[in-house]
Formats: sequence, structure tokens, C-alpha cells
Amino acid sequence: MTQTMAVALTGLAQIALFVFIAPAVVGFQRWIQIRLQLRKGPAPWQPYLNLIKLMGIHPGLRPVTTSWVYVIAPLVVFVCYALLGWATPPFSLGYIPLDFLAVIYLLGLARFILALAGMDTGTSFGGMGSSREMFINVLVEPVLILIIFTLAFQRHTTNMIGIITGFSSPPSATSFVFNLAALFLLWLALAFVTLMDNGFLPVDNPSTHLELTMIQKALHLEYSGRNLALIEWGEAMRLTFFLTLLGDLLIPRSVAVLSGVLAGIQAPLLYVIKLLVAAGLLALFEVTQIKLRLRRVVIPWFVALLLVIAAAFLAAGFLVGGQ
Repeated sequence: MTQTMAVALTGLAQIALFVFIAPAVVGFQRWIQIRLQLRKGPAPWQPYLNLIKLMGIHPGLRPVTTSWVYVIAPLVVFVCYALLGWATPPFSLGYIPLDFLAVIYLLGLARFILALAGMDTGTSFGGMGSSREMFINVLVEPVLILIIFTLAFQRHTTNMIGIITGFSSPPSATSFVFNLAALFLLWLALAFVTLMDNGFLPVDNPSTHLELTMIQKALHLEYSGRNLALIEWGEAMRLTFFLTLLGDLLIPRSVAVLSGVLAGIQAPLLYVIKLLVAAGLLALFEVTQIKLRLRRVVIPWFVALLLVIAAAFLAAGFLVGGQ
């Protein structure tokens, strides 16, 4: 019982750290983007101030057309995305993590319940945002499933700890080049999926205030106060999860960089550095892009390119026998 309690407390501590770090990732990404545009904007810790302010505001009246789906959606979204911290722990790996397939279900459930809440309001903008959101999700999910399958094939496991810590067995010298090329293709496909799933340019503009062009933000229009804080906090955790996964694919957790006394701080130090670098690269990419029309983004070349990249990764894995 003591060991079970220790494992449970370790997992809960990882979730708490993940939840706390997520707004800082969003704040740092926005701060870097503003600095690259030579503008003076809010500080990196501004998302924390926004969340504190929203948490102190009562959600207010809800639309008369809404049902229980609208009421529970913010909490369900927050819980689903918070559980991603159990799948990709910030520091410790000493507990049983979620399976990668469970991660897909969590992402899908959060997206589904929020789209239902958008349609539940009965407004034109909520329904339009829900349809666009689910349309993009239908296109992205096959790519994400193919990425998971190829990762499981190469790592010989669907366990998240097994995936982020590297190969289950050291690759041979013959297969190293193939694995390196395949990993680059997978990382590139996952990077594009991150842009589409989190609503960044050129798919969506996260800072837009024009209702007709909104995709993800259109689902937030009928929420306020604490409910809006839970949704925005949850979306920050979703972005943090994808950036964590991208960083772990490039530099697995099992890679020993520091030794001696400094080895104890390697995990948290590398975690923070990888998140900051990923957020900086995302900001740099955003300032070089413009928002394209939805049909130009997803039909046909963008999603087809992701499928080809993920399929090429799978083919490279089969060429070396999954080593």
C-alpha cells in the first residue's frame, strides 16, 4: 500500500507541475513573438494574471438554449488536458504512465465536448466554430494515429515512458541512419500536427478578434469568468503537451547529458530548456506566416503532405525491421 501511495502521489505531483507550467509556456511564446515583431507587449507571466482575474469573476448567466453539456464542458476540457501531465511527466519517470492510445482519447474527448458546447449555445458563431474545429480534427486525427502506430512500431511499446525515453533496445549501426531519417520525418509531421491542433498560423490566428475567421476562439465566445479560465488553461496544457513530445523525440529522456552531482537536476533542467526552445521556435515560425484560407490549408496538399511524411517514417521503420 505504501508503494502504491507513493506512485499515486508522484503522478499527482507531476500533474500539478504540468498544470502550473503550462501558462508560462504560452506566455513565453507570446513574449518572444512580440519581441520578434519589435513591439512592446505583456510580460511572460501575463497568462497567470489573466487566469487569476478570470477565476475571480462569476461565469454569469448562460444562454437559455444550453443544456448540461454547456455546463460541464469547461471542467471536462480542463481535466482531460491536465491528465496529459500524467502521460508526459515533467521531471520524474518513476510511476506507471498513461498509454499513448489513452492520450488520443483524452485529446478527442476534450475536442468533442467543447464542440458540442459550441453548438449547444445555438448561436451562429458557436456552430460555425464547432464545425470548423471538428473538420480540422477529422483531418489531423488520421495523421496522429499513423504517427502513434509508427512510434509504437519503432519503440516496441505504446507506453508513453517507453516512447519518450528512446528505443527499447539500442539500434544497430546499420539501422542508425534509417532511424535518424525516420525520426526527422516523424518530428516534422508531428510539428505540423501541433500547428493544426493548437490553432496556429497558417491554419488559424490565435490572436484574431474577427468572429468570421475564428476557429478555436469561436468556441469561447459564450463563456466568461471561471469557465473561460478553465478552457484557456486547458488549451495551454495541450500546447505544452505537444511541445514536450516534440522535445522528447529529439532529445529522449534517457540521454545522459550531465554526470556526477549535476545528474540530479538534469531531468528538470532539460525539460525547461526544451520547452523554452520549442516555444521560441514556434514564435519564430509564426512571425513568418500569414493566415491562409481554410480550404487552402487543409485541402489537399497540407494534410496529404503530413500523411506522406508519416507513411515514409513507417516505411523507413519496416526497412530496418523496427529496430
